[in-house]
Amino acid sequence: EALHQLFPQNDIDYDNTVMIGDRKFDIIGAKDNKLVSVGVSYGYGSIEELKAEKPDYIARSVAELEELLLRGRRKGRETADVSWKKPGIWGRIGSILLPLLVYVVASDVLRFLASFGATQLLPYLPESFIGYNKTGEIVGLTGNALAVVNSIIFFIAFWIIYVSFGKNDLIQEKFAFRVRNANENWGIGFAGIANGLQKQKGTKFLDVFCILILGVGVSIGCNFLFNLLGLTQMSADFQTVSERQLTAGLVTGLFLYGFFSPLAEEMIFRGVLFSRLKRYLPVTVSGIASALIFGIYHGNIVQALYGFVAGCLFAWIYHKKGCFAQVVALHGIMNVTGFLLTYFWQ
Repeated sequence: EALHQLFPQNDIDYDNTVMIGDRKFDIIGAKDNKLVSVGVSYGYGSIEELKAEKPDYIARSVAELEELLLRGRRKGRETADVSWKKPGIWGRIGSILLPLLVYVVASDVLRFLASFGATQLLPYLPESFIGYNKTGEIVGLTGNALAVVNSIIFFIAFWIIYVSFGKNDLIQEKFAFRVRNANENWGIGFAGIANGLQKQKGTKFLDVFCILILGVGVSIGCNFLFNLLGLTQMSADFQTVSERQLTAGLVTGLFLYGFFSPLAEEMIFRGVLFSRLKRYLPVTVSGIASALIFGIYHGNIVQALYGFVAGCLFAWIYHKKGCFAQVVALHGIMNVTGFLLTYFWQ
């Protein structure tokens, strides 16, 4: 009855509603109504009574309850966006497409400014920064200088999206992951969370190893498959991209393709787009949609197919592991593997 009064249109926002109670009846009611449940042991019911009903969390004080509900938010610096009903269809589309539009526009503006600035500064730059053609005419920046400029552009674009959208989306996704896996992975209450974290310490090395093997394997597999199918020879745009990659030196290329590029792209495509799509669509549909947009973003058939496969994998890893850093690392490993294949084996 309380839910129906809070949400008169009967569009109950289950994902952002938590039932807090001190008796077993509160936990039973929460489960019957598909809500996340938090039992508090400082009320009338005993902690044994609460544990018997297996709530998602148990808090032993108001301070613990505050830490649980506002996890990751600094007091006075962040506030939760509270809405009594979900946005309409246009509001949902806008919340998904606006960050992508900001990212694309910001990236294009930054590249234009960098190109204009380089053109004006070419006469004053060291010769090692300037590229020449066979006739000795200036054609622009060298591969290394261009890689450094692109790294800066990606980093600025990352911060624009992170500050504007991504920070809150990462916090919400982390909380949603903890809620989804409350009983399965963490146990009950803060003691259960601590035990779960302690157990996971031994799996960190395995996670890193699996991410490394997965990234290298998928990258080599896709590159060889596309080569065998003749796709790499069919796409003139892909050939241009490959030639441009080869103009970067090994060290600058590793930084650009192994860190700055995946950091910015994962922030917008997984950190923001995939997380927002999941609010309105099933997880599988959201993963495929975000991967499709990611593939189209690359602008040629080879990278579009590769990006779609990689995007589905990134979305699955992010949803299952709940760790943004792991997705960035996987993306970086795949990029570096492809770059090294192009660099050493043309």
